[in-house]
Amino acid sequence: MNGQSIELLESQAFGLMGRLHVLLRREIGRVTDIKYMSTNPEYCLHVLELAGSVNNPDLQAMCHKLEDIYFGDGGLFADSAVKPRRMMVAVSSRVSIPMEHPVIEAPEPESEVSLESDQHYVGRLR
Repeated sequence: MNGQSIELLESQAFGLMGRLHVLLRREIGRVTDIKYMSTNPEYCLHVLELAGSVNNPDLQAMCHKLEDIYFGDGGLFADSAVKPRRMMVAVSSRVSIPMEHPVIEAPEPESEVSLESDQHYVGRLR
């Protein structure tokens, strides 16, 4: 990315991820792991796609900056096989590719017996 050092890119990314984390928490109640996002390209991409889907111009601008920092030319995850859809479309020809959204089915409600016997917080909010 324009000859910037890795330390500078990591510093910029960390600052943006902190702001992204706060806005995602405020907007949709989603908590993210900044440290894991900085080391795992799949998780980073997932969080960026999630934040990009929220109707908030600040979040979307941060997503574009973070995509450039992580997945752009010379980015922190530039060598990764994982690429954002926006960049895949930009690299390809001018053919328009529709973005697909997964269909998420509502979970079946748990019975009261299983909630009382299950004392773990895994999979539920603490």
